[in-house]
Amino acid sequence: MTAQLGAPDLPGPWSAILDEARRYPSPHNSQPITVRVHDGRRADLFYDLDRGLPAEDFGIPFAHVCAGVFLESLATVAAAHGWAVREDLRLDAMDFASPERQHPLGHLELTPVPVTAEAREQWAAFRRRRTSRRPYDRRPVDPRATDEVAAIAAGMGQEFGRTGEQDLVDDLIRINQETLFDDLRDDAVHAEILTWLRTSKRQAAATRDGLSAETMLIPGPLLRIAMRHRWLWDLPVVGGLVRRVYLSTMRGVRELGWLTGPFDGPGRPRRGRALLPAGLARPHPPRRGPAPVRHGDHQPALARRVRRAHRHRRVGRPDGVDALPLRHGRDAAAVLAARAGRDAARHRRAARVELRCAASPSGGGPVMLLWWCQELLVDLLGRFPRTHALLLAPGFERLRWWLGRRRAHRTFARTVRRVPAYRRFLAEQGAATTLPRRGADRAFAALPETDKRSYITRYPIPERCVGGRLPRRGVVVDESSGSTGTPTSWVRGPIERRASREVLRVGFLRHATPDRPVFVINAFSLGAWATGMNVTAALTRVSTIKSCGPDRDKIINTMREFGTGYTYVITSYPPFLKGLLSDDRLDWAAYDVVCAFGGEGISEGMRDHTLRRARKVVGAYGASDLEISIAVETEFTIALRRAIAADPALASALTRQDEYGVLPNIFQFNPYAYLVEENEAGELVVTITRPQNVDPRIRYNIHDRGHVLRMRDVLPVLRRSGLTEVLDERVLDLPLLLQYGRSDHAVDHNGAVVPPDGVRDAVAGDPELVAAVENHRVISYEDRAGDRQLHLALQLAEGRTLADPAAAAHRLLAAMRRANRDLDHAVATGAPGTAPTVGIYPFRTGVFAGDGARLKNEYVWLLDADGAEAAGLDAQVVAPRVA
Repeated sequence: MTAQLGAPDLPGPWSAILDEARRYPSPHNSQPITVRVHDGRRADLFYDLDRGLPAEDFGIPFAHVCAGVFLESLATVAAAHGWAVREDLRLDAMDFASPERQHPLGHLELTPVPVTAEAREQWAAFRRRRTSRRPYDRRPVDPRATDEVAAIAAGMGQEFGRTGEQDLVDDLIRINQETLFDDLRDDAVHAEILTWLRTSKRQAAATRDGLSAETMLIPGPLLRIAMRHRWLWDLPVVGGLVRRVYLSTMRGVRELGWLTGPFDGPGRPRRGRALLPAGLARPHPPRRGPAPVRHGDHQPALARRVRRAHRHRRVGRPDGVDALPLRHGRDAAAVLAARAGRDAARHRRAARVELRCAASPSGGGPVMLLWWCQELLVDLLGRFPRTHALLLAPGFERLRWWLGRRRAHRTFARTVRRVPAYRRFLAEQGAATTLPRRGADRAFAALPETDKRSYITRYPIPERCVGGRLPRRGVVVDESSGSTGTPTSWVRGPIERRASREVLRVGFLRHATPDRPVFVINAFSLGAWATGMNVTAALTRVSTIKSCGPDRDKIINTMREFGTGYTYVITSYPPFLKGLLSDDRLDWAAYDVVCAFGGEGISEGMRDHTLRRARKVVGAYGASDLEISIAVETEFTIALRRAIAADPALASALTRQDEYGVLPNIFQFNPYAYLVEENEAGELVVTITRPQNVDPRIRYNIHDRGHVLRMRDVLPVLRRSGLTEVLDERVLDLPLLLQYGRSDHAVDHNGAVVPPDGVRDAVAGDPELVAAVENHRVISYEDRAGDRQLHLALQLAEGRTLADPAAAAHRLLAAMRRANRDLDHAVATGAPGTAPTVGIYPFRTGVFAGDGARLKNEYVWLLDADGAEAAGLDAQVVAPRVA
């Protein structure tokens, strides 16, 4: 029969022996060992995978250690009943995904032996044994007890070490605390421990297993709240209280002990065997609590750090260490060396530096309480779309702006403290790791910028994550399309995904009509690509959604199938949306359609073209490097952009259109969540102020040209211009983000900056071109003479033609020169033979023959002479000197 330990009515002596042996100590009191009894002498031993701890111990190490503890418990009880236990063990790897949930550990056989006085004494000690998490009384352990433990360990192939140096003891206890909280930030470890927490007497009595709050002297409700809401740990005051409560359960420790020895293969059960008798040694004088030796926390990451530290001290020795807590963000070997008397002063200075890094430049006391209340309120309101909208309510622009900067400073301090890659980055740059209380804004603005080249590609993903490792669960990995290089993976934790989700919901779904349910059609590229994946995750809970990808046939068939009773929110890139709504197979007038775009900007001409069949066309600004929804278009920003396009004076007052030669995309963003700066090159530098991100971004330069305008600067200009129709659209007082395209995608031509967005705007402003052109490309190349040439390529949509391609090309050039004065001057003053050319290509021919192999359009090509000749350029029209 197969039975959980302690089951009654087993043959022979098994019932009496197992009823007591079941009291063996196990990690989290999970009690994973089961026994299948065959007869009065023979039984099989199993490990219950459903009670294992795969997230915390990776299955094998502590499972086998636990088996060793049980086997020693079994042998201790059996010897007092007149039996010896013969074992035939198997140490196979454990597969926690196996359908067979009882993993075999070996065979057991009882043989009769005489009962000795020593066996009875050990049995009595085992029955008295309790696992205690209660405080100690600061009295040292009697040397006779530690000598006994050392002898027991030596007899089992282990070595017992101890220290009573109070500074080292206190350090290790605090390190243990930091290790625990660090491990709990791993979503898999956190979820696993939650299943074993028993926060009430009733729950503990019902399950008779797990970690009881009562035994740890922690109020059950407090333990439940602290464990279920990890974000509280990062809040001022509250985080310190949670840690202090945990530390209080370990107060009074005067000495620490540890075991070292082989920890591979058979060494794992032997380690467990050594732990039990070491814990049964009786101290003198007696300790106030029931457990003479307190086993340390079994944390695999911690144990690895300790083993590395001891290998550093004992070169060449294959020892391992069990239950010695030694990790604190500082190198373990350095801690041991410092406490051994080397570099003690430097160690203390490093600790003070670490504490200064943790401090906020904004002060403490009441200010810390304010930060805590602020984060708590924002977290609670941000969980639902309607309450999230309250965070964006008008009237609090100055407060959001100020709080966002203070929040960014605290996130910087936390990133310095907990992200290894960022610490290394600052050290290599010779940058400060703290911000002064006065002048913190200036000091923050002086920090070095990060970007994909200087930071992302230089450091592995785990080193860029909080705690120096990637959480085992709860992380979504998506990928950028590689339009600027090799595709890159990005990791996002649950809190940052939820934040992006709320911005998308508020940004896109606000356009739904109250009498129609929302049906989202996700036409972004699917798979691991960031935008498509995140849109699906963000809008699933608040709408019906189908992820079709950029497939016109599927979208049209879906809309036909589900009918006209929905508000269809179709999300994709602007060129695809334009082409989709040009498809005459669907009677678009019968459908309520909202087009939501991202990934690239849109011209007002293209918006108008799309609005002929859609009720709304709105966009969001983001990036895979950061988040897909940093800012959103609103009715106000759309009306303002249209006004700027129609009024050169307004454009000069608010934008840099004359400088960049392109109409900016205009969005609104929440300055509490994102600190957006502009560097000397006119590029946007973004800090995600949210402290809970897995892979933080501090002053990240995505190389977009742009700047920020606050509403207090914009509104007076609009009032002076008499633009009441624009002012009437204002609902939010969030600052404006003006974006002019990618700084590293534009090309230079005779000193003029030519962005692909300039071609896009010129096409969108021409009725014939906007209806016929699929996409465009700016090609900068060197000819055989060594001259730098500029070619503007337009691809016609499938089946489309132009009445007069040459005339259309001239109209394109004229529009671009009107919008970009530098380009007009460059053409007029350029050397002979270097004037820009235009080519208009039928669908998937010439330079567009390879289109479709990539997920995003390639708007810029930089070619050498050989590449230009192989590309199939067709210079049909040459720009005249005079427009």
